[in-house]
Order: sequence, then C-alpha cells, then structure tokens
Amino acid sequence: MSATTLSTLGTITSVAGTAASAYGQYAKGRTEQSVRESNAEIVLQKSKFEEEKSRKKSKYLMGTQRMLYAKAGVDISSGSPLAVMAYTAQEAGKEAGMIAWGGETEAEQQRAAGRAAERAGKIGGVSTFLTGLSVASTQYAKQKSK
Repeated sequence: MSATTLSTLGTITSVAGTAASAYGQYAKGRTEQSVRESNAEIVLQKSKFEEEKSRKKSKYLMGTQRMLYAKAGVDISSGSPLAVMAYTAQEAGKEAGMIAWGGETEAEQQRAAGRAAERAGKIGGVSTFLTGLSVASTQYAKQKSK
C-alpha cells in the first residue's frame, strides 16, 4: 500500500472514531435524561404517598379532637372548639399542599436537569464530530500537499 492510501485510511479511521465518540456523548445525554425522568416519577410517587399520609394523620387528629370535645361535653359547633378544629383543618391542608408542591418542584428540577443533560449531549456530540472533521480534513490536506 502506498503512503497516500495509508494516510487516507488513517483519516477515515479518525473520522469513524470521532463519529463514535460523538455518538457516545449524545447517548450519554439521552441516558441521563431518561434517568432524570425516572427520578422525577419516583419523586412524584413518593410525594403523593407522603401527602396522603399527612392527610390521614390530620383526619385522625381532627377525629381525636372531636372525640375529646364530645367526651368533655363541649359543643363543637361554635366558639373556641370550632376555631381550633378549623385551624387544625387549615394547617392540615397547608401541610399536604406543601408536600405536594415540594414533590412537584423536585420532579421539575429532575426533568430540567435531564433536558439540560440531553442538550449538553447533543451539543457535545456535534462539537466533537465537527472538531474531529476539522482535524481529519487538516491531516488530509497535509497529506495531499506532500
């Protein structure tokens, strides 16, 4: 084989290696995005579970309040007992809402990180491929000028 043929094969091999590397970066970004999407779903499931647990705990607390008021012979339809029970219900709703909001926020952060990783993989892959083509074309041009 002539030196020119070997040089051309080297350039082709370099381009193929660059393409493989570029695809690897792209695939890494896609994998990271997929993992982050899965994490987001897990976070949402966990927050829904925690929200439901909080609501059940609050229902139990309010039931206990009603029972203790009734046991003490207190009228719960007005005055302080009603205010206390209303406050308990309001705080329970706030707590459940904060749990849900926290889960949704964390899930969206996971998704945003996944989208960023996917974009970075695409950009890195294209950049690697273009850099490799530039190097290969420079090598090829040097061989042609000899």
